[in-house]
Amino acid sequence: MKMKKLDYILSCFLILLGIAIVYETLQMKISGSPGGGNPAFYPRLLAVLLIIISAFLFFGKSKEEVKVRNIARITLLVIFFFLYTFALKRVGFLVSTMVWIALTMLIVGKKNWIEVIIIPPTITFLIYLTFWKILYIPLPQGILGW
Repeated sequence: MKMKKLDYILSCFLILLGIAIVYETLQMKISGSPGGGNPAFYPRLLAVLLIIISAFLFFGKSKEEVKVRNIARITLLVIFFFLYTFALKRVGFLVSTMVWIALTMLIVGKKNWIEVIIIPPTITFLIYLTFWKILYIPLPQGILGW
């Protein structure tokens, strides 16, 4: 089956799924949830995003066949993401996040080593500052204690 035909079939299915989810969340009987939040909000939001993304897939330009190199990159990114989630508690947020961001940058093709050295600690520090110091949300410290 050609890739474009598969895109059409998949996008139609996902659009219908998104519409069904929106419909079901509109049918939910919600009475005075604690905290005033609406439990149907996030499923509905995700369903609308699914519809939008699927529409882009349906109306998108014709694509070339997926290259093996791109599949290898995506596979590496997924593997490194799972390794990052396991390392997070053991090694700690600061070290594991810096390494994960640097590896991700290299996998997606960032060749400027100065950026690969400067950006990961900067992003990690900003996330740490935001969560730990401003929002008072603790991040995993790991065996190093920082």
